[in-house]
Amino acid sequence: MTSALVNLAVLTGQPTIYPVWVYGLTHDLKLIDITNKATCHTGDDAVIHFAQDICSKLGFSGAELDGSPGLPLVAKMDGRSASATLLVWYPKSPSLKLIVESSSTNSYDSMNQDSSNHITIKRLATEIVAAQ
Repeated sequence: MTSALVNLAVLTGQPTIYPVWVYGLTHDLKLIDITNKATCHTGDDAVIHFAQDICSKLGFSGAELDGSPGLPLVAKMDGRSASATLLVWYPKSPSLKLIVESSSTNSYDSMNQDSSNHITIKRLATEIVAAQ
């Protein structure tokens, strides 16, 4: 099973942190939380990263460069490791399209000179595509 996240931090400029838990299975088949004992990293820190390799904080800073259709997340403890796959959606440039409709047929220059012309915002569209 693959989980997916959308990187909205590149649009908002606000860091986004997601909580993560890492569980281990003991010799007597008990499931225990080892989040604070393990170290974690991603396959590409330019897509998403763990804050200082701390497993509990996976996030976007807003400075990421790409998405990924199958980014590995790796947790390690005592020489053992486990991984999961994450689909990371990244906004495609141009990330926002502003579509306007003018009530007049005047050119852009004449619209700037006459403040009586009105522009109606038809819709604000956001394109988010998965990295290929």
